[in-house]
Amino acid sequence: MPSSSNALRENSLTGYPQQINVDKQVKKYIIQSKSKKRGFEMRAKSVFTLVELITVVVIIGILATLGYPLYVGTVEDINAKVCENNLLMLQQAVEIYGLRNDVMPTSLSKLDRQDIKLAWQRIFKHKPAWKIKLAYFLVDLNKYKGNIIYAASSFREQFIGNNLQYITCPADKSPPKISGGKIVGVSYCLNKKLAGMSYADYKKLGGKIVAVADCDKASGYFSNANDFALRHKHPKVLGAAKDYAQAITKSRDIFERNNKGQWKFKKGSHKGMKPEISWP
Repeated sequence: MPSSSNALRENSLTGYPQQINVDKQVKKYIIQSKSKKRGFEMRAKSVFTLVELITVVVIIGILATLGYPLYVGTVEDINAKVCENNLLMLQQAVEIYGLRNDVMPTSLSKLDRQDIKLAWQRIFKHKPAWKIKLAYFLVDLNKYKGNIIYAASSFREQFIGNNLQYITCPADKSPPKISGGKIVGVSYCLNKKLAGMSYADYKKLGGKIVAVADCDKASGYFSNANDFALRHKHPKVLGAAKDYAQAITKSRDIFERNNKGQWKFKKGSHKGMKPEISWP
């Protein structure tokens, strides 16, 4: 009869391989379970990423749909402000010309650099110069597609060099150009009834007379509101944009004239006034 120690050794030797097999099966089951779980998590993660991507694309599309009109509106607003400054400067320059020569110019092309310089000096006394210059710079920045070097160069040229932009509306699709040392084309025109008028008679006119307006007539002057260039827009998120031209009166009030023939006060000190182009 074998001893107890020999029996324990025999049992241990016969049971040890069986225990190894059980351990292997358990480990295999655990590994398979973990693999299945990991695969499920990977699939779930992939599905979630795809849904998230679609959601982001949809949100971007909505923002682009709503944001683009806002961007266009901002650009149009800056263009309109620069145009207002141009009109204000030209109206002042016309008066300075008349004061110096005792007669009003026959067209805006008769204004010289000194008239423009003195007009800006008048404006800068009442309006912050940096705001006006910033508006011109932003127009150039948009014109040159965000290229700040070209924008800065053009901005410097406006106030130092041959300043074509002073008489160019930023919303003009066919702006004036310099050809052969001369400016060809116009962005603004003078009221025909003011052309060549004595300065004394001009001083007697009422403030509601339109002096300068958006206009691209080759003659350099306008006879009625139908001669205006409707180059500015009021963008809408839904529906068509409203086209309008800008004009300035003798009293330096700025008005809009839309494509329906309606006047709208925009800036100045005579809000209830109705502009007039001709008079007896």
